[in-house]
Amino acid sequence: MYTPLDETMLQLGLYDYVWGDNTMLQNYLSRVEAEKNREAQREYNQYLKEYDRAKAEREEALIKAQEEKEKDVKRAELLSKLKDPTIGATEKAIYRKQLAALGDASKQLADEIEAAITTDRAAAEKKQQIDAEKQRKAMNIKAAVLRSINSKKTDKEKAAMLQKFNDAFAKSRNIANVDTNSDDIKSLVKLFNFNDFSDYAALSDDDAKEINSKILGFETNEDVLRKNAQNNLVNDVNEQRAKSKEKKELADAGRALKEKGQGGRVTKAMQDAINEGY
Repeated sequence: MYTPLDETMLQLGLYDYVWGDNTMLQNYLSRVEAEKNREAQREYNQYLKEYDRAKAEREEALIKAQEEKEKDVKRAELLSKLKDPTIGATEKAIYRKQLAALGDASKQLADEIEAAITTDRAAAEKKQQIDAEKQRKAMNIKAAVLRSINSKKTDKEKAAMLQKFNDAFAKSRNIANVDTNSDDIKSLVKLFNFNDFSDYAALSDDDAKEINSKILGFETNEDVLRKNAQNNLVNDVNEQRAKSKEKKELADAGRALKEKGQGGRVTKAMQDAINEGY
């Protein structure tokens, strides 16, 4: 910092310098240089202080952002549970308290959650009613088909009627393009005393397979392939277990020989089993 003393020292130093004495001028210049160095150091120290402050603020912001992100994940998890119609009121009361602790439990949010729960519950109940009605209808239709086909006396008659059912069922997969007023379709509806052709569409692929299986008494190709795949998987698992057991026994035998100081008797198979971690 420049002071009146510096001005005096400069004037005296210049005066003395003219007469051959530069001591005062050198003292002045040294003082000025020292002040410059101190100012530079103060600026550097201030820079370090600002740098550390900015760094701390960034780290704090990152920590807060991560904490808020974790809170968002927890909020989403709690909201999902609060909207789950299968979870009881007592548990939901606990979840609402946990949500409040996260700082997001306004009355508006609580009302929205309750409304969502009510909507979901109503939708679930409606779906259950629809599914139950669909299942009852399908069971009645299957029973009607099986009863009608089994009423035939000969296997040939049963096979012919089953074929008509399969043809009609195939057409029902594309019912939008079926002329329900045609004589052919009307006869197929009458075949099993159905109300209309949509009764065929009420059956699933599994329902049709069940009808064929019960009438013909055989497994479908898909059933056979599925069982074969399951048997192959079981065989593969048993084979792998047997191999693992064999290698474990080899590894144990090799380790026992080494412990007895008979490492020279360890076979390659034993060492391989040991190396493989058995």
